[in-house]
Parts: sequence; structure tokens; C-alpha cells
Amino acid sequence: MPADRSNPHLRWVGVVIGGLDMKEQKSRQTHESARGKKIPKLSDLSREMPNEDELENFSLMLASESSDRSAAIMAAGLLEHALYASIAGRLADPGKKILNDWFQGPNAPFGTFSAKIKLGRALGIYGPKMESALNAIKEIRNVFAHRSTPIDFNHPAIAKEVRRLFDEPLLSEGAYKTRYCASCLAFSQKLVDDAFENGGKEIAVKFP
Repeated sequence: MPADRSNPHLRWVGVVIGGLDMKEQKSRQTHESARGKKIPKLSDLSREMPNEDELENFSLMLASESSDRSAAIMAAGLLEHALYASIAGRLADPGKKILNDWFQGPNAPFGTFSAKIKLGRALGIYGPKMESALNAIKEIRNVFAHRSTPIDFNHPAIAKEVRRLFDEPLLSEGAYKTRYCASCLAFSQKLVDDAFENGGKEIAVKFP
């Protein structure tokens, strides 16, 4: 599938892990209302991309997020978009409608994070080690997304999974949120680099 650098799915290359000044974030709803845009459907909100300012400041946005739940879900959402970009770069271009049928909607075979992780491994994007880390991130994200009572990164079960994300030991036993978010950003960068490297190559269709 062609690697169109204007495609918002491929703009994760602009994410930098730290070192940028945090800009004041405008309300997306206020901004779009001022431009006369329609309010998006709920089904479209999960696929909405961060704007340029949000991308540039994503790491600081996560660090300044007081809610562990919000940080966990946002970081994993970024990673899932990056994984989609890497997968799409390795597929023959079937057209937008078929691609949407594959990846969007409740019945899409590759619509879930779990299915994308399996597909990425099947396509040879990564091996068992990175697949295990992605699954750990997915499971942590799911806990934060679906648990009905408060929870944070210091919960023993979550801390145990976070320790799996890097080989190096934690500098501080309380740095679980930092390691989780840094892992999501680092894997996102790797996947976007792969999307740029492999996207745009012609893939021959053997049988009509």
C-alpha cells in the first residue's frame, strides 16, 4: 500500500520522547465548532488522530496526565494506530472500502488491537519478543479501559506486566507509568519507521 506521508496514520514519526515545551491545548470540540464542522459520530472518535500540536507534545501530555487510566489508554491508542500504519504498508492496496471492511467496524476481522498484533506477527513485522510486549500493553490497556473501580500502575498485577516491557531494571519501583508510556512511544516509533520503509512498494497479485 503506498506510503503517503500526508496520511495522518503515518505522522507518528513526529512524536518525540520528551524535550519539547508543552503548548496550551485547545478544546477540539470548540475548535471544530468554530470552523463549522459537524460533530463526529461516536464510531469515528476512536479513529480520530491527534493534531500536530498534540503529536509534538504527546510525551509531555502523557507525563502531565494525572490519571493513570487516561495515560494508559491514550498511549496504547497511539501504539495501535502506529501498528495499523505498519500493517497497511505491507498490504497490497485493495481499495479504501475493502480496507475499511478489514479494519473498521464491529465485525472487521482485524478491527481489534489483539487481531492487529497477531496480523503484525504473521506479516513478519516483529518476532515473539515484541509480540509479547505488545500483548502486555494491550492487556494493561484493557484493565484500565474496562475496570469499573479505580486502579493505577502501582497495582501488583499491572506492575508485574510493566516490568516485562524492557530488559533493563526499573530505576525506581514507582516508575511503572513512565515505563509503560515510554514503551508505547518507542514501539510506535519503530512501527512508523517500518511503515515508511515498506510502504509504497508494489505487491504483485498472483491470481486475479
